[in-house]
Amino acid sequence: MKIGVIGLGAQGKLHLNKYACLPDHVEIVAVSDVVSSVAEEMARKYNAKAWYTDYNKLLERPDIDAVSICVPNYLHAEVAIASAEAGKHMLLEKPMAVSLEEADRIIKAAEKAEVKLMLGYNHVFNPMIQHVKGLIKNGCLGKLSIVKSQYVRNLTKMSRENFGWRADAIRAGGGVITESGVHRISLSWYLGGEVREVSAFTERLAMDIDGEDNAAILLTYKSGGLGIVICSWVAEFKGPEWEKIEVYGTKGSAIGYGDTRSGVAYLEVSDADIPEYGRIHSYFPPEANFKGGFDTYTEEIKHFLDCIIKGARPIVDGYAGKAILEITLAAYESAKMKRVVSLPLS
Repeated sequence: MKIGVIGLGAQGKLHLNKYACLPDHVEIVAVSDVVSSVAEEMARKYNAKAWYTDYNKLLERPDIDAVSICVPNYLHAEVAIASAEAGKHMLLEKPMAVSLEEADRIIKAAEKAEVKLMLGYNHVFNPMIQHVKGLIKNGCLGKLSIVKSQYVRNLTKMSRENFGWRADAIRAGGGVITESGVHRISLSWYLGGEVREVSAFTERLAMDIDGEDNAAILLTYKSGGLGIVICSWVAEFKGPEWEKIEVYGTKGSAIGYGDTRSGVAYLEVSDADIPEYGRIHSYFPPEANFKGGFDTYTEEIKHFLDCIIKGARPIVDGYAGKAILEITLAAYESAKMKRVVSLPLS
């Protein structure tokens, strides 16, 4: 697969690195960034044929099959629509866009061009999350009652300059919810199902940014269960960050600890059919035993490539990306208006 990467900030460089780890599947053809020195440096580092400061020049190349779009959030729609019109399959970084109208335009452009559109919610590809999804799908946990997902870390020492465009709520679309919380929302949506209502509370406690640095979101699923999302950039923890997923049902539960982005995760499964609600403990991946790990970004990219080759539908396609965005926007509306917000948004 011939690949181009548009936007070479932290995420763009990460995508390049993961593509480079799959030399039997991918050839990095060209890169683009508004900073010419960065574009040239990355092209040389990854042996790309060309580099550009204008992404449209990259899209004009007939030898590129697909692109990773890693530009700032407010540019997602512009670049994604141009990519679709150029006939390129797209791995679009989260969040999908900054408005539902933009999300609809992206979906329409991708469908018209008959190209694959996949959103970069890599946490979904954690093998622990996939295992829990299987338990839910097979009815092992019964009817879901609670899906709780949390992410905490302490970024209070970072300056506004360190955050760059992410400190600007207009360009970023928000604060901790938009940047980190959307991954937790994606897991809540993926495991819990469609959402009916959203209620949220947000605060800016300590950081020099426009958006929120602390948030709690309550979801009501169409199935009747409840979802809880907690995300904070101002919570001290013994490690650099902490993630946890808890799924409770009428027949059992699954509680996952650890870094659900990359590294090793640990899962506890409780089953009402086991005497005294015994627990089954698992490592993911099992052979790692806390010494190895896994890489959700690589698994995400493999899935993207596989969907293109086989013509399959991505796990997080455009409609899924829009659903996650809608929950996110509803959370902001709820926090602002101090009321419960019903979905779909008008």
